[in-house]
Amino acid sequence: ATIKPMQAASKSNAPKRTGELRRAIKIKATKRKNYSIGMLVLLSSKTMKGRFYAPIQEYGSRKKHISKINFMHKAFNANAQTALKNMEKDILEGMKNL
Repeated sequence: ATIKPMQAASKSNAPKRTGELRRAIKIKATKRKNYSIGMLVLLSSKTMKGRFYAPIQEYGSRKKHISKINFMHKAFNANAQTALKNMEKDILEGMKNL
């Protein structure tokens, strides 16, 4: 729930041609290390296996004359503060249950 708005915004911003890129956007929790936790919004390697167009859509390509869309960056920038507040709230609630 903490970063679901970021995932939703990434999907909304992604190109719509086939919908494959949108379906590949997933949320994953990172491994805990020395009191650190994290979450990622990423492209599923299973869905996007062998596909090169996700990075080209994000960053563009001079060689192919494709402008960058920055669908992931835009989603992060639009939702970072909300995600941080949600994460802080979730961590504090979790600490109460210890």
